[in-house]
Amino acid sequence: MNVEKWLKRNYIDLSNKTIVVTGANSGIGLQTCFRHAYLNASLIMACRNEQKALDAKNKILSKYPSANIEIIKYDQSSFAS
Repeated sequence: MNVEKWLKRNYIDLSNKTIVVTGANSGIGLQTCFRHAYLNASLIMACRNEQKALDAKNKILSKYPSANIEIIKYDQSSFAS
């Protein structure tokens, strides 16, 4: 079953929520961002590589132009980050 079809049928509105996703520029993190953007959540994409994060943000915005997305440079292996 298509995830978006399931979400439409079991609609959840996250418009008043902010979601932080680490590793948001690829893989499971990116797919998580797509799903939360679809559900109207405000997203904070925490990524090590800002250019890859920007590319991922643009992919999400091309599908969901009204998505509220912020990028934060974050390296989980660095205490300074």
